[in-house]
Amino acid sequence: RAGGLIPLSGTAYREDLVRYSLDFGLGVAPQEWTPIFSSTVGVISDTLALWDTSELTQGGVYTLRLIVEGQDYGGEDRVAVILDPLYHAGWPRTIANRLSNESLAIGDLNGDGKMEVVAAEGMRNCGGALATTDEPSEGGRCGAYGMLLYVWDAQGELLPGWPRMPGSDNRLTSPALADLDEDGHLEIIVGSIDGSVYVYRYDGRELPGWPRKIGGAIYGTPACADLDGDGHLEVVACNAEGRVYAWHGNGSLVSGWPQDAGGASDAPLLADLDGDRKAEVIVASASGRVSVWRGNGLPYPGWPVEIQGSFFAAPVAGDLDHDGSLEVVALSDHAAYVWRASGKLLAGWPPAGAYGSSGSSPALADLDRDGKLEIIATGKDGGIRVWDYRGKVLAGWEGNDLPVSLSSPIVGDVDADGWPEVIVVSGDTYREIHILNHDGSPLEGWPRRIPRRETPYPCWDRRTSGTLVDLDGDGKLELGLGVENYVYFWDMEGIAHEGTLWPTFHGNMQRTGVLPPQSDFRQYWPLVLR
Repeated sequence: RAGGLIPLSGTAYREDLVRYSLDFGLGVAPQEWTPIFSSTVGVISDTLALWDTSELTQGGVYTLRLIVEGQDYGGEDRVAVILDPLYHAGWPRTIANRLSNESLAIGDLNGDGKMEVVAAEGMRNCGGALATTDEPSEGGRCGAYGMLLYVWDAQGELLPGWPRMPGSDNRLTSPALADLDEDGHLEIIVGSIDGSVYVYRYDGRELPGWPRKIGGAIYGTPACADLDGDGHLEVVACNAEGRVYAWHGNGSLVSGWPQDAGGASDAPLLADLDGDRKAEVIVASASGRVSVWRGNGLPYPGWPVEIQGSFFAAPVAGDLDHDGSLEVVALSDHAAYVWRASGKLLAGWPPAGAYGSSGSSPALADLDRDGKLEIIATGKDGGIRVWDYRGKVLAGWEGNDLPVSLSSPIVGDVDADGWPEVIVVSGDTYREIHILNHDGSPLEGWPRRIPRRETPYPCWDRRTSGTLVDLDGDGKLELGLGVENYVYFWDMEGIAHEGTLWPTFHGNMQRTGVLPPQSDFRQYWPLVLR
């Protein structure tokens, strides 16, 4: 974190040492260097210098250069680092393997009034190199072998009992958080490629009745909601074979489940379409079918619907036209669709012009403060689109071509100006976090650049999505992001209880994907757990 003195440790020694010097420059291959320190006294495995970063207001990649001069011979070494004055104290953190898709989960797990951060690994390092450093990765073999689940406190320290390894041959989904046993503590719910759903308490113990193994890999994040109206939460997950399961909090199967979605699916959408205080289960599958079931597994009237194409992204729901009822939004591989609860397409959908998704789930928010929701989506060919409820592209968002094809957007007022911003992650030449104003223009000081690892699977972590949360309880938002081997937090100026509209992947930590009908969407909703 830039802004103060950073100790630089290492070795600079020769028997015939004349001097060593440390310099820094901006970027991976600097053309200009600024001196840090020099000395005629050698150092072995100790502090070489204190780097004063108090005047480095520009976040990004910096290269450190160590030159050791001897009487007859000299040497040089360089290393690239990421500096950012907005990094939250104690972060970023590094883990052994690559993080899972989508998003961090953040909430008060143990009931102490403070936030905890949950992240799941999704793949081993694949023998690539960091694009900023050319440093070979550790781990070697690609694939999902013994992935870990981590829990840190707000200062970046691991909680007792963590990390845990769900199963032994796993790729993990992004986690969800919900109080399944109603003890006042949030449980961690995570799916895996071994076809199991795992549930852990805050201290790392498994919740009784779990895990549940269903067969068929689970790639989409499980979701939690009350399906039967009894006031208790159920867990819903989909597998790669098109089966959709629902369990009670104790791990027992809900009557009427599993059901068949007709193809592999991402995360389920859990939304109360008819206002009976029971969530329906909505699943969009790779076969082009969108299915809706009541909580008891019976089909909802008017559904399923089918299109010519495939759905690879999780659907969402919200009251787009401000009529008091929810609409269902889903992005296929070639178009965007909006249906009423009856299964009928909303007027204007799908809009003209191909704009499909390869796996990014849309966000819903009132960007222009007209009282109606917009749909914010990233396309399979890159770029961001923002549509109003009629299918018209919002002014300022035409022709946006950022390379953000798989990043699910989040939305919140991060600069406390009263207008929402859109946050996405790009990943072609560099990994960058973009914050865009409501009119599509970049927020001053952004994007921020972070390391990117060359890999045989370059699309793996492009699906990552940020999370907005008041991590330290100071009333202001932090932006959290887990990508590759790193977990980051940046300090933002947005007010926590006012500044979040769609703060994380699928809208909330239960991953329901729904924004309930509100009387006035111009108000900011307190969706960030505090």
